[in-house]
Amino acid sequence: MLEAIAFLIKEQRAELNLTVAQLSERSGVSVGVISDLENNRGRVPSLINFVKLAKALKLPDDMFTGLIEGNIDIQRNTEQLRENLKDAMLHYGLNESNAEMFITQIDSIIAIQTSERRDLKSKITDCGN
Repeated sequence: MLEAIAFLIKEQRAELNLTVAQLSERSGVSVGVISDLENNRGRVPSLINFVKLAKALKLPDDMFTGLIEGNIDIQRNTEQLRENLKDAMLHYGLNESNAEMFITQIDSIIAIQTSERRDLKSKITDCGN
């Protein structure tokens, strides 16, 4: 998927007759990040940088929101997994107190991820203003 996004960004940049330096100036994304992305050099830009690039290249604002939406599905699956894990721990003899403590740790991780997603979505929204 990253290669497809990189190809799209490179093609759109060429279509607009922009150099990497000009795209960097328009988007606020460094030349190095853009170059690494276009040449598949392993560094994956942040979602915020993808959104900045999309805006600078006049691509639809929601071009990369599918990446965020995918994270919501992961959260739902994680919550179901949490419930299944608790049931299994109780079934195989882990006492209720230890099972709850373990599940509480998982809940903390989910809460942190959810908070990070909200912060990211907020930053993306701010990016467009």
